[in-house]
Amino acid sequence: MEIRGSTVRAKVENSTVPTGLQGKSGRPLRRRASCTWQRSERPNRADADKIQGCDYHPSWQQVVWLNTETGETGEQKLVQASGDAERFYRQLPAPALVGMEATGNCHWLVDLLAEIGHELWVGDAAQIRASYVRQQKTDRRDAAHILKLLVEGRFPRIWMPSSGVRDVRQLLLHRHKLVLIRARVKNEQQHLALNQGMQQKRRLWSAAGQQLLRELPLKP
Repeated sequence: MEIRGSTVRAKVENSTVPTGLQGKSGRPLRRRASCTWQRSERPNRADADKIQGCDYHPSWQQVVWLNTETGETGEQKLVQASGDAERFYRQLPAPALVGMEATGNCHWLVDLLAEIGHELWVGDAAQIRASYVRQQKTDRRDAAHILKLLVEGRFPRIWMPSSGVRDVRQLLLHRHKLVLIRARVKNEQQHLALNQGMQQKRRLWSAAGQQLLRELPLKP
């Protein structure tokens, strides 16, 4: 018998087939049988007294929570601009488990939850939608569905980079955009010089080339 995770697997090997069933050599046939049972186990979640599903939007968020000790549930709509979200999470006893779909423009919430001491799980949005039975979707149902996946241990959690890695990525992306802007401006200056009959190629970026570019007689 083997135990792997939440699955108990029993194997029966080399069991003899009932009398009368024999192979061509006259020897009794042997078979290998295996069977699998699923055992109930505590959902794979953080050790938190309160679990919360969050349907996040840039301007507001809908939250549904469950107190695992008392069984109390509740829901609330939090508006970001008025400070409802920050006040709510700061008043929430830590540590709490918060689950939400992968989305953008939420770095402030990630940093806020880490500062307070809450644990944030980000899930694959496509898998969360695929596990939704009902086609009709509302913000309250989405938040309640995320909470259900957390409680049942079926939440499709994905890896999230640390704040340091995230900042480095933002800097690299910003530098890449600046390089594209520089290349675009240099190409426009080259076309401007060529249209005036001046071909300098790479020499256009020297001090002498820039002086010639500034002295071009351009019509108003």
